[in-house]
Order: sequence, then C-alpha cells, then structure tokens
Amino acid sequence: MAKPWFNNRLPQELVIAMVLLYLQAFWSGVEGIQWLFEVVGISNPLVGVDNRIGALSLAVSILSVLGARGIAAELKPGWRTAIAATGLLAVTELWVYGADWFDNIVNVMFTLALLALLLYGPTRRYVNVWFSEPKRR
Repeated sequence: MAKPWFNNRLPQELVIAMVLLYLQAFWSGVEGIQWLFEVVGISNPLVGVDNRIGALSLAVSILSVLGARGIAAELKPGWRTAIAATGLLAVTELWVYGADWFDNIVNVMFTLALLALLLYGPTRRYVNVWFSEPKRR
C-alpha cells in the first residue's frame, strides 16, 4: 500500500504542520529553481525572487516534502526530518536577512510558527506514543 501524502486523523497541530511543510517546500522549490536557472545560464523567468540561498532552498524543499510525508505516515524519522528542514530554513533566513529580518517578518513568522508546532509539548508526546520507527528489512 502506498504511503499517504496527507493524514487528517492526526492532531490539528500536526495537520497544520503538514500543510505548512508542503507550502514551505513549494516556495523553497521556487527559490531553488531560480538558483538552478542561474547556475545553468538560462534566462531567469522568476524575477524578484531572492536568490542568495539557492542550494539551501532546494535542500529545504526536499527535506520538507520528506518530513511531511513522514508525518502523514506516522513515522518518527519524518517528524525529525521536518524539524531539521524547518530549523535549516530558520537559520538560512536569519543568515540571509540578518539585521533586516523585520522587513521579511511574515516569512520569519511562518517559519517560527511551524517550528513551534513541531516542538509543541503535546505534539512531542503524541509523536513519542503513536509514531513508529520504520521497519528494518
């Protein structure tokens, strides 16, 4: 049976975190594609996208999708991957924006809200009780 992309039977904190992870993956993917266009030398169709974190954006995008899929499948490594992706995004945003982070307050707020949802006490307890480690073959 295929693993689910979305699981609405989880607590609302984890459902919201899954949605935010998929949105984060989309927008990070857009920034990563922007970077790939510049690396390859193709003219850029995505004008206005901040391109200082291109390779990291691709990594965040991939990790976010893997984390959201892992949460949907109720796997502990998926939850850990989601935390890693969000933490990486928070660090890169602080690195890129620096003292001007207040100009991008919406981006920073969504990232910190997602991190708070994933690290929230009841969420951690639910993950520790109900999520499982992947089966080894």
